[in-house]
Amino acid sequence: MADYQKRVWAEKYTAARNSDNDVDYEALSKLTQFKAFKNNPEELQRHEPALLKEFYEVYLADQALKADAHAPTAGSGSSKLSQRGGAEHLAIEQCDIHAAQQLTATRNQASLASDQAPGPPISQTPVAVQEEGAPARSLQTHPLRGEYANFELSISQVLQQFREKLEEEQARSRKLEEQLAAADNELSELRNFYLTDNDITIALTKELRNSILQLAEEKAISSGLRNKLAKVETELNLSKQSVTTHADNLLEAQASHAKKLQDRVLGEKK
Repeated sequence: MADYQKRVWAEKYTAARNSDNDVDYEALSKLTQFKAFKNNPEELQRHEPALLKEFYEVYLADQALKADAHAPTAGSGSSKLSQRGGAEHLAIEQCDIHAAQQLTATRNQASLASDQAPGPPISQTPVAVQEEGAPARSLQTHPLRGEYANFELSISQVLQQFREKLEEEQARSRKLEEQLAAADNELSELRNFYLTDNDITIALTKELRNSILQLAEEKAISSGLRNKLAKVETELNLSKQSVTTHADNLLEAQASHAKKLQDRVLGEKK
């Protein structure tokens, strides 16, 4: 199915799905656009998550194209999209809610580099609208998503730097341990000749003595790095929890705001 066909299908599905607060899968399964699920509401309901994900991806792509098309006239008032009043504002608020929902749903992932996130319920899918003077927004361009992605990236970079440094120190420690083992073997050989400790100390080369001292120093550095890494990970986890709490609070506030706007729009229609 071509993208334009998917968009048409998605619009029809959205209209059918949003026609009532209660989903009538039996009625939906009888519609022409869902002939693949004709008279099979259970199958339609079972496949709904996959359909929503595909439709939402198409919706995001369509939003990006429409945003580019209307960018020159976004604040001029000449675009039809800038003249829909409260309904537009409501849809933009819903888009903000979706961004916060995506942020909350993906907060425990190691990275947010991928844009392949599952879509929200189709009953909340916003139509392609734009408030006068405001740029079109989607989950891929929402500032909260970028902020959280940058935060996750900074965590990964800092931890990677510490891990690389720790690996370097551990490699040096292993090399020094090998040198120390060689020195121990030499000590054993010297003791086999019944040499006194003073004689053994004199027999040790300056290089071996330096290796022993350097190994002790490297072990101390490695231990310090491990402790510092653990401290940094703890601090970053606390910061991550703070961002998550902020996202949850924003989601709750925007949901309340969107509900009020929706009630207002419905009241005006009556």
